[in-house]
Amino acid sequence: MSKEEAKRESVHHWWKMAEEALQSARMEYEADLLHGAINRAYYAVFYAAYDRLFEERQHGDYMVLTEFEPDDVKEKVESAAAFLKAVRELLSA
Repeated sequence: MSKEEAKRESVHHWWKMAEEALQSARMEYEADLLHGAINRAYYAVFYAAYDRLFEERQHGDYMVLTEFEPDDVKEKVESAAAFLKAVRELLSA
């Protein structure tokens, strides 16, 4: 499996986990299980964001002699900022 195929498979996996957690959050909310609904909503967001920076973090934190290209890091930081802005807007709605 190529690196690109592995990444697509990983993204698909974590996105599926996010969708399942969201579905569970909705069901728990409908059942008036509010703490469980909050927990599952948290994990829905966590799983959706997880794969975004996981690979880079693994390399940066745990691999010896890892170097990052400034342009790649800038893109990741800007993506993180856009993600947080979108979440902030959702939370303030």
